[in-house]
Amino acid sequence: MWLDEFVDKIIRKHHVNPEEVEEIFSGGPLTRRIKTGKVKGEDLFVAFGTTDSGRYLHCFVCSKNGRTGLGHQCSGNDQK
Repeated sequence: MWLDEFVDKIIRKHHVNPEEVEEIFSGGPLTRRIKTGKVKGEDLFVAFGTTDSGRYLHCFVCSKNGRTGLGHQCSGNDQK
C-alpha cells in the first residue's frame, strides 16, 4: 500500500520509484531498528538493499506491532 504523498516525495525529491523500493524488500534487505517509537509497538527501521538494476537504496520504515508499515523516506545511490 502506497500513500500518494509518499510516492510523490520519493520520486520528486529522491528520484526513487515504488517499484525499486519493492525490489529491495523482495531481495531480503539488511535492516536495523534505529529508534523505538513513542507508541508501544511502533519502531523505526532502516533497510538497505539493491534494486534489480544494481542501484543501492536505503529506506526508513515504521513497523507497527512487528508488521512492516509505512515508509517515511527512501534515497538512492546511482553508483554501482
